[in-house]
Amino acid sequence: MTLELSASGTARKPAPRTAVAVARSAAGRFLPPGAVLALAAWLRFRQLTAVGFNSDEAVYTGSAQALSGHTGLESMFPVFRAHPILVQLIIAQALRISDSDWSARAVTAGFGVVTVGLTYLLGRRLYGRATGCTAAGLLAVMPYHVVVSREVLLDGPMTCFGVLCLYCLARATEDAPRRWAMAAGAALGLSPCARRPRRCGWAVCSSSGRWGRPDG
Repeated sequence: MTLELSASGTARKPAPRTAVAVARSAAGRFLPPGAVLALAAWLRFRQLTAVGFNSDEAVYTGSAQALSGHTGLESMFPVFRAHPILVQLIIAQALRISDSDWSARAVTAGFGVVTVGLTYLLGRRLYGRATGCTAAGLLAVMPYHVVVSREVLLDGPMTCFGVLCLYCLARATEDAPRRWAMAAGAALGLSPCARRPRRCGWAVCSSSGRWGRPDG
């Protein structure tokens, strides 16, 4: 504990923080990102099944139902009709709990909310809490991301794993580089398992050695 000097020159302990000060400090840290996540969840889950499936959603959900053991749809939606099938495997577990359109869309909507949270963590790690909240807030209300997250599509989960990879790379430049580099590799490996691979992920990893926290 740091000691302070009194007017007489003797050392004295600083006054303990009051409960109100602790509560204000905690609110300042957790309330803004919590509000952003709540907004992201509301935009992605509100009236989730107001509109029916489009053609792509029907294919992915049909494959997921076949994976979940629904024997009546195997002829129309074979398991490997739309590969890779990581997202379909996750949706299949949700359909085992509740076989409904809402359950299928809730999986991808959940990925969208998680992506917003990871964006906050990445921005906070690189540039501070204010930047993290701003980036997460922009993604939370971005129309394209909201629409894609509300549909049974593979773009949202792929983006989620990509942002997770970037966050792990940012952590690898500061502490426990081997552990976080392995986590980044795992996240990058999951991204093409959600959707067909893209070259940009490998370019990000190859340039990760030049990453660093900005001065100031």
